[in-house]
Amino acid sequence: MNFARKAAAGVAAVTAFGIPSAVAEPGAVKQGWSGFGGAPAQGEECQDSSDPGLTAKVLASPEVAQARQIAPGEGPTTRAADDIDLKRPAMHTTGTVGDDEKIIVLLTLEPEKTPWETAAKRTTAITKMLDRVTG
Repeated sequence: MNFARKAAAGVAAVTAFGIPSAVAEPGAVKQGWSGFGGAPAQGEECQDSSDPGLTAKVLASPEVAQARQIAPGEGPTTRAADDIDLKRPAMHTTGTVGDDEKIIVLLTLEPEKTPWETAAKRTTAITKMLDRVTG
């Protein structure tokens, strides 16, 4: 869900959180969240914009083949699905800082009923701290 959709859904939009708001020189950034409200309105759902041909080309690349040798993945998990917390809201911010000299990965699991703004502010504050202590 993007910020415009959250604003349209009656949730105050935060223009940015985490890395884009916390560091002086954000690089490539990926952020996400879950559990902060209902699904987007009908017709506002995210659309798959991937190019199947490009996806197939990337998956067939030597880099992906090498990555699969290093980390082939795991077979079926023995962990019960009931052990995974899908009730509490989650927020994450990951990416590079500066000229890709630093990578920040922050994954949060918030207390139930945490408002979006509270989680966004907390995620940004923790990201600032991580950036500062990692020099």
